[in-house]
Amino acid sequence: VCENATCTLIDSEVKFNQLTQLSAFQQSVFTIQDCEIEGGNNKGIYATSSQVTISDSLISDHSGVQIFASERSEVILSAVEVKSGDSAGLFAKESELTASNCIFFGHKGSNVLLGAAAKAAFTDCKISNGDKNGILAGTEVVVSLKRSILFNHKRTQVSATEGAEILMTECEIYDGNASGIFLSQVARTEVTDTRIHGHRDDQLILQDCSYVVF
Repeated sequence: VCENATCTLIDSEVKFNQLTQLSAFQQSVFTIQDCEIEGGNNKGIYATSSQVTISDSLISDHSGVQIFASERSEVILSAVEVKSGDSAGLFAKESELTASNCIFFGHKGSNVLLGAAAKAAFTDCKISNGDKNGILAGTEVVVSLKRSILFNHKRTQVSATEGAEILMTECEIYDGNASGIFLSQVARTEVTDTRIHGHRDDQLILQDCSYVVF
């Protein structure tokens, strides 16, 4: 537990804890590098009102959410693989997430779940093979996707509602078991140089969206 402190974890293995494996509270700054965080019976990493930076690491096989951020936290991911969890891969609420060169793969929940007022930016990421959504975004969420791919989800690959903003550039969304993109009452949508194909349901569904540019 990192509480109101600056903590660093390098080249380590954290495995098989009954409670959350790593936590950051109360304005902490937590850096995790070259680590394996696996097999816990609760959450993998929990951040509240803190900054967590994770690079070149594996986070897998947790019963709860693998990375959980709330209460104005900032999570920065670089070359991180988040896979094979029993819940969501990543959950953020009222927090900011930046992910580059990351993989989110094989969760029983949504691979990425964004609650109210979260901001998330994905660059050169792969999000795939989920039992639910690839990205599920709620109220007033802002999502930016650049040069990223989403494929093989059982539910809609990108779904957003209620005042969210979706910005997508040079992406590919394909081979889903439901729709490609579903947007309802989204405040702003801008999609450029992006391919959406190979879905069993509609490739794109728009409902009551106020500003849409393709």
